Amino acid sequence: MNKNLLIIFVSLFAVTSVSCSTIRELKEKEYGVLVSAVLSSAEKTTGKYSGNLPDDFDRNALMNLVKDKIPREYYKELERHYIDVEPKGDYYLLKAYDSPGTNMILFDYSCTPKLDGNVWEEPGKYDLNRLELYDECKLNN
Repeated sequence: MNKNLLIIFVSLFAVTSVSCSTIRELKEKEYGVLVSAVLSSAEKTTGKYSGNLPDDFDRNALMNLVKDKIPREYYKELERHYIDVEPKGDYYLLKAYDSPGTNMILFDYSCTPKLDGNVWEEPGKYDLNRLELYDECKLNN
């Protein structure tokens, strides 16, 4: 009887380990697509507005602008997340969350060619209450 319990326990442990591993791999792939979508959107926005971003530029304006200009997979990934866009003059700050009320998973200033805040992979690295500390556009001007 103890041998049977051990076999069941080992089997459940193996299944759980594989499931957790698979979920993590899936999240990593989705996060990679989201990062690509954010960076591609910033590029398209810069190309359209050339530093003259409207004061009322927001999530809806961004989504309307990039809808047919980025790969469909990227657009779908942006739609899947809660995105907040704050205009900053000639660029914007984008903050992404899994859904409203959840923790931030990334932030990006559209004026840089790289992701500015890789929060999901490095959660303790950033002071999320002071994102201006990571604004290279403001710091370099």
